[in-house]
Amino acid sequence: MTKKNVLAIGIEPALADLPAALGLTPELIRSHIETQIERLRVLDYDAEICLIDLGETAERVTTAALESKHFDCVVIGAGLRQPASQLLLFEKSSTSFTPMPRPPGFVSTPRRPIRRKPCSAGSNPEG
Repeated sequence: MTKKNVLAIGIEPALADLPAALGLTPELIRSHIETQIERLRVLDYDAEICLIDLGETAERVTTAALESKHFDCVVIGAGLRQPASQLLLFEKSSTSFTPMPRPPGFVSTPRRPIRRKPCSAGSNPEG
């Protein structure tokens, strides 16, 4: 059986505006991302990470990652979807994958890890 290809797109943790009051650091976020990607691999997905900057090259980097091979699922990190100030960056990045046959899956925060079937047709990965 062929593995499903998953691309996780998010903001480079060192560039993200992390709320220090919550104890979030770039190292903690990077560790969380790597842990979640490894969980996908253990579940027999071929998962890759695409970390982008805050706009200068984000669209180009996202497009290059998406064109590198076929992805069955694209997961958008919470830092790219929220806060509202990231809306333009989210829009610029997401235009690269709008022709995909299914909508992208979503992963929320380090407190809500991905589920076994993050991008099944018609399902909501966040439950």
